[in-house]
Amino acid sequence: MRYDGAMSSSWLAFLLTISLLAEATTLALAGFDEGKTAFDGKAYSEAQEEWRPLAEKGHTKAQYWMGVLYYSGYGVEKNYGQAASWWQKAAEKEHRGAQYWLGVLQFYGRGVPQSYEIAAQWWKRAVQPRGVQHESFAPAFQQLFEQLFSENASAQAGHWLAHLYASGKGIPQDFVKAHVLYNLLIALPGPSEQARDRAGKALNQVSSEMDGESLARAEDVLGLFTGLFVLAKNDIE
Repeated sequence: MRYDGAMSSSWLAFLLTISLLAEATTLALAGFDEGKTAFDGKAYSEAQEEWRPLAEKGHTKAQYWMGVLYYSGYGVEKNYGQAASWWQKAAEKEHRGAQYWLGVLQFYGRGVPQSYEIAAQWWKRAVQPRGVQHESFAPAFQQLFEQLFSENASAQAGHWLAHLYASGKGIPQDFVKAHVLYNLLIALPGPSEQARDRAGKALNQVSSEMDGESLARAEDVLGLFTGLFVLAKNDIE
């Protein structure tokens, strides 16, 4: 096949664009990693110098870590409003850590208006599985169980969401949902031992306030989750 001069120029321009994009991506990754190394070494000013340009260009992880710097006052003056602003940007791109911490800010009213309702919304997003798009019903649930509370931020959000359901702050009080969430935090492999212990104590408190009918409903829901998980495993194996 013969290419004329115009076609060759077009392909050269295309290849040059791809090359520049690849180079920019490599530089962004390098800048983020350098910032993380500086942060781990407590050189916080250097970390923010690396992360800020990336964050301003839309780098999700850099936006999250800029929030951490402002929340903690590392390398910058502590500013909950700035922390909320950076975490908002990352949270809208489904960064679980940013979603969890935004919920914390909303819960306590730090840098943002206090709102249990908005805190609940962010924590609900933080515990939702990502990318469950299988056509088969069972593998979708298999992936859901593998992802649910698989990240530390997601597990913490699950605990706080259960607390809101138990207390009725920001969302209608629902002991059944709180009971189920606490049970999942205890049973699933993602949460730490400390998180499981905390969930266990909270579960005992919630259970003591539930009547027999509510406890039976909670057990039915847990049984449904367990049954679906078994079906999913059998379907795959």
